[in-house]
Order: sequence, then C-alpha cells, then structure tokens
Amino acid sequence: MFGTDRRVVVLALARMADAVANSFLIIVLPLYIASGELAIPGFEGRMVLGIPLTIELLIGFALSLFGFLNSFAQPFTGRLSDRTGRRKIFILFGLGVLAVTSVAYALVDTYEALLVVRG
Repeated sequence: MFGTDRRVVVLALARMADAVANSFLIIVLPLYIASGELAIPGFEGRMVLGIPLTIELLIGFALSLFGFLNSFAQPFTGRLSDRTGRRKIFILFGLGVLAVTSVAYALVDTYEALLVVRG
C-alpha cells in the first residue's frame, strides 16, 4: 500500500483490533462489575495489606490486569517471534485469542472468571 511493507500494515491492523476491543471494555467493564450482575463474593470490604477492597479498586484491578500482563509478555513474545521468524502465526494467534476472550466476557458470572478472561 503506497510503498509500505505489508507486514507493517498487517501489524497495524492487528493493533487496531486490539485497541478497539480494549477501548470498548474500558467503558463497559466498570458498568458490568458495578451493576451487581457479577458475583464478587468475599472480595468487597476485605483488607489486603491494609488497603480496603472497594468496588472501585476491584474495577481498577480488572481493567489494569490486561495492560500489566501484556506489557510484561510483549518483550518475550516479540523475541520469540523474531527468533522463529513466524510473525504471521503470532499475529493470527493473538487475534484468535482476542476473539475468543471477547465472546467469553458474555459467559462469565463471577469476578474470578472475569479476571481469568481479562488476563
């Protein structure tokens, strides 16, 4: 496309899909957790390291979990994809995982399950 490497375009589209999915969740996930539809047994009101677990803190943890794990894993998966030379497989696998987890959000009914899907 206009002299641009196709791999760069594909990677940009994959990152766009990821960003759209996560942007949507930043709006919907707090509403879902705070709605009362999601079971949060034993978490709210507990103290961890002297910090009370409020619904806002639980929402913040669920939202930030993906970013923390993604930032941690990127250097390792990037190096692995560079070493194997199979970037396309990594991108397709990542998009597949994104699609499966996006559907899984509709199936979770506990906070723990939500954390697993978000992670």
